[in-house]
Amino acid sequence: MKRTAYMYAWLISLAWALLDEWHQSFVPERTASFADVCLDSSGAALGII
Repeated sequence: MKRTAYMYAWLISLAWALLDEWHQSFVPERTASFADVCLDSSGAALGII
């Protein structure tokens, strides 16, 4: 059960990072980057660990 909760927490963090980068692609002063998604999801994984 705990492992499933951790997985869902990480997936929610990943989805949030993807949505944030997608939103940034519409803002003229900001740029969307897949590297930022990787960094955000890695940080979420480290936080969960």
